[in-house]
This record gives sequence, structure tokens and C-alpha cells, in this order.
Amino acid sequence: MEILKPLMTDLWYLDACCLVVLLFRLAYLRFYKQYPALTMYLATDLLCSAVGLSYGIRSHAYYWTYFLSSSVLGAILLVWMCREMFGELYYYHQGLRGATQCTLTRSIIISSAVTIALAPVALIHWHDADFHCWEFPFIEVNRCLNFGVAIFVLAMWSMLRWLPLDIPRNVKTYSYSVCIYLACNGVLQTIVLIAHSHLVTLACSIAVLATNLILHCTLAALAKRPVDVLPECCPVVGPEVMARLTSVSNFFERVDEAQQRGRASALNRLPFFAVARSLNARILRTQIVRAVSETWGKESNRSRNALKSS
Repeated sequence: MEILKPLMTDLWYLDACCLVVLLFRLAYLRFYKQYPALTMYLATDLLCSAVGLSYGIRSHAYYWTYFLSSSVLGAILLVWMCREMFGELYYYHQGLRGATQCTLTRSIIISSAVTIALAPVALIHWHDADFHCWEFPFIEVNRCLNFGVAIFVLAMWSMLRWLPLDIPRNVKTYSYSVCIYLACNGVLQTIVLIAHSHLVTLACSIAVLATNLILHCTLAALAKRPVDVLPECCPVVGPEVMARLTSVSNFFERVDEAQQRGRASALNRLPFFAVARSLNARILRTQIVRAVSETWGKESNRSRNALKSS
């Protein structure tokens, strides 16, 4: 017991220093523009560590900071992180966005059912006065989300491995590291809730700090500047699509040439395309619009005269 407390304090200081370095590196890489949820999650973790090291782990300031940043704001950020960790793929592959939403919903439902069934903390400590508080449901929601995000990442990668896609390194680093980190946190949190002793809590806290340190070092070492995607007005087109568009353009040029030379046979075979692409089509559209406007004007004048006479 006496050895674990100084070890936890030293690891906490070391983890806070690594987290500061990581945030500066992510700011230098402009990581926050592409991944704001992860940046906010790390920033709230740094705030919680600063309050805990300043006021102690038994202070009310640290308790409320940890509860709000982990159970309330952390739950929102975890869902946001799931929606953004594959964000670099969504621009070029829009169909993955819908698959992500469905996979995330199913993963959270499955993790909630499995977590509550395999580790029913509420039933184990039903008569324990320490668990009869309004904070306990928020803690359980956070625990289920930890396993839900891990299941979500595994389900997404099981689907992406069959697709011939070039996965960016940031996506791999982000998803793999967060998956392992949250799975370890969920297991340790479950052990703490089931055992519910001071020694187990202290040992699991040291393990959590170790996983935090590994996560921060991994992100700092493997993260790189996100690739700037092109604006929506200039989408990236593959060579096959370019070849098809070129052939279609050549086709319309031949139709225009056929019309100019007066080849009636070609125009009869392709009347719609010839009219649509010809210069006379513009004149025809102008005449049609003018005729429609004149007809509408006459009808409106008749209705006005009828109203005045009535």
C-alpha cells in the first residue's frame, strides 16, 4: 500500500507531462481541425489531472471535475469520437457515413446488454449504501460506452478489411489506440466496481495511468498532419470516370457536327441529344419560356379584370 501511492503520484505527473507535450504536438499538426473531439477529450483529461494533482484525489474539486469530465462530458465526447475517427474516409466514400451510424448504434446496444449481463454491478451491490446514489447510472453509462466504442471499432475494421481502400495512418492510429485504451479502461472500471476495495482501486488507478501513458505516447509518435481534403466543388475523379466523361463529351461533339452538316439521318436516330446540345435548342428554350410568360401574363390580366368587374 505504501509503495503504490508514491508510484501512482509519479505516474500521474509523468502522464500529465506527456499529455501536455501531446497537446502541443497536435496543435502544431493542426490535428484539432480534423479531430476536435479527440482534442477536447485529451484537454479535459489534462484538466482533471491538474485538479487532482493540485487539490488531491479526495477533494471535492477533483471529484466533481472527474465526474463531469468522465461520466457526463466524456460520454458525449466518446460518441463524437466514434463519428470522427473515420472522418478522412467519409469525403471520398460517403456511403461509409451511414454504415458508421448503423454500426455505432448496434455496438452500443450490444455492449450495454453484454456488459450488464456479464457484470451486473447494480445487482451485486444492491444493498450497498455507496451505490445508492444518483451518480451511479452515469458511471454505468460511461462503462457501457467504453465497451461499445471498442466493439464499434472492431466491427468497422472487420468491414473495412474487405474493401480495397487506402486507409490513412491517422485513422489506423486513432481507432486502434482508442479501442485498446477504452477496452482496458472498461475492464479496470468493472473490476473496481465489483471488488470495491481501496487496494483494488489503487492498483487499477495505476493501471489506468499506465494505459493513459501508452495512449499519449502512441498518439504523439504516430500522429501526422491530416490531409487537407479538396472542397466539394472540386471532387476527386478517378481515371475510369474521366475516360467515360471524355467519351460522352466526344459523343456530343459528333452530334453537334452532324447537325451542322445537315445530316438528317443522324439527327433522326438521336433527336433528343441533338436538340439538347445544339444552338437551336437555346433559341427554342427561349421561345418556349417567352410563350409561357406571355400566356401567364394574359391569364393573370383576365383574372384581374374579372375581379374588378365583380
